[in-house]
Amino acid sequence: MKPTVYETVRLLQQTIPLPVQAVLALLKQHGSPEAARAAYRADQIAHISQTAGCSETEAAEHYDKHQGNTERAIRAILRTPVYLGEPVINGEKSGYAITPLDEKGNEAAGRHAFIQSENFEPVKPLFAPYFPRQCPLSGQEEHGLNPTSDNYFPAAQCLEIADRLRQTASGMPDNGTTRLFLAVAAYLETSCRQADCRYLDFYGTL
Repeated sequence: MKPTVYETVRLLQQTIPLPVQAVLALLKQHGSPEAARAAYRADQIAHISQTAGCSETEAAEHYDKHQGNTERAIRAILRTPVYLGEPVINGEKSGYAITPLDEKGNEAAGRHAFIQSENFEPVKPLFAPYFPRQCPLSGQEEHGLNPTSDNYFPAAQCLEIADRLRQTASGMPDNGTTRLFLAVAAYLETSCRQADCRYLDFYGTL
């Protein structure tokens, strides 16, 4: 016996946690339960990707892993650091741990990241124009990147750096360095557009 529309909607609510009318609208719009599920899943993956600042591939992996629980997927992604390039090169693990901070210097919403020292070398010149300058949190003057301590960059500067990274990458052949530039730019943009992000701390690690 063919299920009624109401029964179909109630079954769909097991995987589409929306009110009856919203699920019914999806069903009518897409024509079948399978298409409605696929449309809802695609919408949630796009939302996760935008909120957590990750690729849609990573968003889909966490969405499925957490059985369609969007909020759990977002929280899990935000707890997972972004590796900008290989985290270890020739056994060397030193680099910069990147943390979004709020206006008081506390951790802000957004993902932590790590870029290994060798990967950071081609990116480093784009930070040079911002030295010397006064550290926005300590008031001390910074003359360059400290490889064993904090290096604070205001969000506005990071967005400028991201723009310069994209411009530089646009004139380069498609290779690993180009992809690294674009990955760093995407991370800076996503992090610095979070509502409470005011700085990024590049903490040099040995």
